Amino acid sequence: MRKEVIMRKFILPVIFVLSTASMGTAQTSDCMTFSQALSLNARLDPSIGQAQAQSAEREAQLSQIKADWRPQISAFGRTTDGPTGVGDGQTNNQIGIVVSQRVYDFGRGKLQQEAAKSRIESANSNLDHSKNSSAYELAGIYLSAMRSKERIESAQAHKGYLSDLVADLPKRLAANLITAAENSSVEAEYNLANSSLIEEELGLIGALAELSVLTGQSGAVCDSLAGFDGVLAANMPSTLVEAVEVARTRNPELRSVKAEVSAIRAEQDVAKKNKLPAIDFQFVSAFANEDFGDSFENENRVGLQFNTPIAGFGRFSGARDEASRRYEASQLSLDYQKRNIEKSVTLAWQRAIAFERLSLSQIDIKDSLEERSAALTMEFENNLRPFEDILRAKAEIQSTTLRQIEAKYAAMEEKLQIAYLTDSLTLQ
Repeated sequence: MRKEVIMRKFILPVIFVLSTASMGTAQTSDCMTFSQALSLNARLDPSIGQAQAQSAEREAQLSQIKADWRPQISAFGRTTDGPTGVGDGQTNNQIGIVVSQRVYDFGRGKLQQEAAKSRIESANSNLDHSKNSSAYELAGIYLSAMRSKERIESAQAHKGYLSDLVADLPKRLAANLITAAENSSVEAEYNLANSSLIEEELGLIGALAELSVLTGQSGAVCDSLAGFDGVLAANMPSTLVEAVEVARTRNPELRSVKAEVSAIRAEQDVAKKNKLPAIDFQFVSAFANEDFGDSFENENRVGLQFNTPIAGFGRFSGARDEASRRYEASQLSLDYQKRNIEKSVTLAWQRAIAFERLSLSQIDIKDSLEERSAALTMEFENNLRPFEDILRAKAEIQSTTLRQIEAKYAAMEEKLQIAYLTDSLTLQ
């Protein structure tokens, strides 16, 4: 008991200081529901803002491509001295403007816009993926805090039982109801239980510290496992077949890859037209003279202009081949992503069912062990069993309780994985 007092007096204050320091300037509240934590985290996560900026960047790229089909106006000017036209064929002194308008490009501009729009769709899907990943990380930490909290409750109950035994040890030893070895065993079990409780408290403190960083708010977790499950179930598919289908259509990573494939397909079609010209209407108005002694005269020019390569000696065919290979690789990447997501959803679904069954079986085992423990206690009172048999039975009950908690939360982790793969977390 004296060791416990020392540990509680010196170690736990240190733990408290560390936990509050890690929470920084986070606001304090009594507790935080899972839905509240999701909302707070979504507002603070910088990765979401980064993805929003990348999406805006794609929008800006589309605007640049569309600008190619809008009038382009530029100014020019030059002044030189010497024979007119030497070297470049241009009048020595001139100033003016050029107005040009794209007339026809054999569909290349439309394909470039399609590629840019697909890239915007891909960026928006990446934004959804950032939101989904952020919520998944938050949910995992919240679940960890709930698990630690439940393990602490179990550890406290076990320690409480042993504490009562320790308090009664001198009487039992004096009455020769237990041996000196059994007395030492009880004390050792109590110290072990106390150490386990501190470890569980450390786990909870770590989880709450992480939550405070992600949400900007410190406090306990309010929801029970049933409440957490209710939030997940609100938007999750109800069958495995539905879960796979929803993941195929709603998973943001998969949607991003699909959009990228569409963009690469459009770029492949652009590459097929890489030797075709772009035809522009052009109007030029300038004031010019041949030397500084002459007056400036206004001259205008209007017409169509284009240029097109005749031979690139492998450059253009190589670009077409490169675009074709990129498109082929992107389709294979899409097929891989589809198969991987289907596998992940199926595995998580089956594992969730298996862990739930394991949790129920641990409850049955615990019931049987408690009956056995009660019988052993009666036999001990009748001098038919040594006291250490009771200690071992209680230890087995505690171990089974912890296994049941782990199985229960493992099942919930698999459900959380399904919610992540089907993009159900961000629909809260």
